[in-house]
Amino acid sequence: MKYDPKFSLSTTTNNNNNSLNVLQILSLASFIVAQFGPNNGRVGFYCFTSMSAFWLSLTLFGLYAFHVVEKLYNLPWILGEFGYSIIWATFYFVSSLLMLIGGGVQTVAAVCR
Repeated sequence: MKYDPKFSLSTTTNNNNNSLNVLQILSLASFIVAQFGPNNGRVGFYCFTSMSAFWLSLTLFGLYAFHVVEKLYNLPWILGEFGYSIIWATFYFVSSLLMLIGGGVQTVAAVCR
């Protein structure tokens, strides 16, 4: 098991690299933006959702970069990624709705009054 630097720099559409990188960047950016909003339970749930998605996608990226997924070929990785995507899309949807209901557009955009 060794790190493959070509994996993180590749731009081919054959792997999940591009979607994982985009997910990591968006999760981290949404966490940073949410920190500027008012501190209540809704923002806390959104921060939980964004940071959990960031760390889980970073872990999955590490598993792909170190070729652990190829070594453990008998595990249903695609099904796990599908479940992860469904769960976190639902979490993002619910947390975004909670922030929208709680404070309107200003809370979603994390603009302090």
